Amino acid sequence: MHRQPRQLVRRTRCQRAHGMEMEEKAWQLSLKGFKQVQIANQLGLSPTRVSRYLDRRMSRIEQNAPLSKVELVAMRAIVEARLEAAYFEAGSLPDRYRGALLQLKCLATMAKLFGLNLESSNRPTTPKPVQPSTPAEIAEAVKQRFPAMYQRAA
Repeated sequence: MHRQPRQLVRRTRCQRAHGMEMEEKAWQLSLKGFKQVQIANQLGLSPTRVSRYLDRRMSRIEQNAPLSKVELVAMRAIVEARLEAAYFEAGSLPDRYRGALLQLKCLATMAKLFGLNLESSNRPTTPKPVQPSTPAEIAEAVKQRFPAMYQRAA
């Protein structure tokens, strides 16, 4: 059996670790809304490399997606807890404007997570349109789902 020299093995491990680090940075920048070309310029990579990193990350996410209803419920509970934590963390940011924007984003995501919306659903797969929720109904539903949020805020 042919063995690779230690130096080569060490170098490939370092390159793999560096690639994973760059993939993570590219992913974080893409979550912040940067385009692939901007990510490539910022990280000093080619746009093709950035595209490969993001494709690889998306395929891993798809592989780990919940398949059964039980897994989906567990995933929803985890996301709910993370959103609630992010909501409180955003409230304590020194930049009040950014904190308020992040809190609104968390509330909008929570509303989507539990099917609360201001718009009716007119998708062709839906048998009949869903009646739009009023802002008061959404606020009440969020208040019922997350009572701890309102107790801490008061």
